[in-house]
Amino acid sequence: LSAALGGTLSWSLKTSTLAVPMTQAFADVKIGGAGGLVIAAEAGAPPGLDWTRYSVSLVPGTWRLGDLDGPLASAGQIAEVLGAVEFLRLRGEYSGWVDTGSLDTVVLSAVPELPSAVLALAGLALL
Repeated sequence: LSAALGGTLSWSLKTSTLAVPMTQAFADVKIGGAGGLVIAAEAGAPPGLDWTRYSVSLVPGTWRLGDLDGPLASAGQIAEVLGAVEFLRLRGEYSGWVDTGSLDTVVLSAVPELPSAVLALAGLALL
């Protein structure tokens, strides 16, 4: 998944209750790579009763090593994890109450490359 470096990870969540929110902070997403390196990130406010869309950029400054209290992950560390992904965990539990959570539309978007025809036209325009 190395091509995703600089891209985004997005997903949608919803829950069946807003009662008894958890007070403990957990990472909303964790990705683990070969060798035990783990990166973690927050995605925003807890989901609502309808679909809530989340998106996290796969760039430095967003991810921390291990958990939310870890140091910021470098571009090299993010690339290392994406080069050999062993797991992807998306948080689904936001309530201390019995509830039902739903997950939908998980998308890993790589940074789009400009087609060579567009690059050729840009070069021609410069000439």
